[in-house]
Amino acid sequence: MGPVAYLLNASDLRPIDQDNIIFKYADDTYLIVPDSNIQTIPMEIQHISGWAMCHNLKLNESKSKKIIISLLKNSLYLRQLT
Repeated sequence: MGPVAYLLNASDLRPIDQDNIIFKYADDTYLIVPDSNIQTIPMEIQHISGWAMCHNLKLNESKSKKIIISLLKNSLYLRQLT
């Protein structure tokens, strides 16, 4: 499936929690979760995986990453979790 077809197909993919954001670019999907809502991540991942299965797609877990971005003392702190 090409990027344009994916964007059209993924137009109905929305986060479960209204404070979270799903951002789609080309054929990639990003789940943005604020620190205050971190407990919703497993539920959102399960929701995205279920959505993908219903649309004959598969969540590629080997390409999935969790990144925590925090602003501390006016500097950007970036840590990637594995």
